[in-house]
Amino acid sequence: LLSRLWNAPAFKNVRPAKLKAILEFYQPVAQKIYLAMQSGNQRSAVFTGVCRGEGVSTLISNIASFLAMQLNLKVLLIDGNLREPSLHRIFGISNNSGLPEAIKDNSNIAKYVSQVMENLDVIPGRNVSEEPVAMLSSAAFKEMIKKAEKQYDVILVDSPELKAFQDAAVISSQVDAV
Repeated sequence: LLSRLWNAPAFKNVRPAKLKAILEFYQPVAQKIYLAMQSGNQRSAVFTGVCRGEGVSTLISNIASFLAMQLNLKVLLIDGNLREPSLHRIFGISNNSGLPEAIKDNSNIAKYVSQVMENLDVIPGRNVSEEPVAMLSSAAFKEMIKKAEKQYDVILVDSPELKAFQDAAVISSQVDAV
């Protein structure tokens, strides 16, 4: 597993000793989250924090990576932060098109997905001039999540902090778990 992690874009600059510590920390966290979702027959979840800078994007990226690599689950990670997206930087992918376009072009979300490692796909977010809450509360977004649930074992959505924005609350009504 360490060799697979070492080659993953999100971990390319991490020393082996630190990588092992990361693995030891996130492994039980990822397993518990997956078991909780599985016991409630839930396939999609939103992750958020109270304040900016709490490390939620790092947390969700690592959990998604471990679910994909260690539990061999097909995972879709969505950057639902349309104000300050960060998953594209974490995984080293472009965010020229992403979630806003995937919502609008609901018929084919595959063209907005980047495979970042085996079993882990990411739909990046990007800043939008439109109101993010309207986009995230739309029927099109909910339909996109439902379509994704047919293709993936787990869908995880990153969102902005609760203290400043209502985006996470809106996303929570579109997914199975918070």
